[in-house]
Amino acid sequence: MEILQIRNKHLESISALLYERDRALKSYVEWKYKFDDDSRFRGVIAKSEGKIVGCFGIIPKELVFLEGTVKECGWFADWYVSPDARGAKTGEQLLSSLSDHLSIVIGQPGPKPAQNICIENGYHEIGFHSRRRIMLRPWAYSLKRKTLFASIRRKLGYIRRENDSNSKSDRYVKSPTLNNDNDKKQESSGIFFKQSLTHEKWILDEPTSTQHPRKYGEWEEHEFMLKYFDELRGNSEKRRSVLFMSGDKILDADMWNLFIEASRSSKQDYIEIFTCDKKLDILLQKMGAWHIHEAPIISKGLDKSDNLQIQAWDRENWTYLANG
Repeated sequence: MEILQIRNKHLESISALLYERDRALKSYVEWKYKFDDDSRFRGVIAKSEGKIVGCFGIIPKELVFLEGTVKECGWFADWYVSPDARGAKTGEQLLSSLSDHLSIVIGQPGPKPAQNICIENGYHEIGFHSRRRIMLRPWAYSLKRKTLFASIRRKLGYIRRENDSNSKSDRYVKSPTLNNDNDKKQESSGIFFKQSLTHEKWILDEPTSTQHPRKYGEWEEHEFMLKYFDELRGNSEKRRSVLFMSGDKILDADMWNLFIEASRSSKQDYIEIFTCDKKLDILLQKMGAWHIHEAPIISKGLDKSDNLQIQAWDRENWTYLANG
């Protein structure tokens, strides 16, 4: 088995491999891995008897640390081995080879066996993160998911924002009070991925099928700004996925209520929000947002105590979540 770095000449074969996995678009593979600088590291492939039988992609990123230091790192993407080549620890070889090129690697592998392989190879869980879903039209959501009767039996507390309030004021809650300035400083501290207009443009350029269109949007009110995609899913669900958040009003429930009403007025079924902020997660919970289970974020090269702050569009698998 030969392990090689991904180069532009390999993209045709990688496209065929990922089409075998989940019918990934060729344009999607090229969008993710094709670079003008062909020497740039974006993952590895496994080659057997002249044929590419596995790949482990990496999204190149830069981490900004508290003292201002910037370090290169990568985020897991497209870890896949063809069924005919499994059983020889090809996937583990691909994982191991990432450390030959990057001192810091971060990812969020979904399958439990993949998580176990990572743990066995020196990876560990890092940081708090939570994914929540704010229901805007719960009955429409249940109909589209074919879970209407289960939803009726579910405690009405889950859907009180839409169906269990006799007055509009019942839909709103007050912001949790921050204890002191030290809490604010602690919450905002940590390491984070460097943001840029180039990254934003790259996100907007992602190819999607005509059956699942997306529309990019921004919402801003006072000191609170959100960037998001409105997405039409395969079961006709309309989802608003928050990609980026900024501003001093992120923990202001009034601001969130304004955004929720704007999203409801645009006929979205629900809002999806990812956060590494425990206080924001508590606020969203108090507002009735559902918690969506996710695999842990893991890392090799960072300390377990590092406070990693991630925006939703920093994760490679936000693109996967667009269809899941």
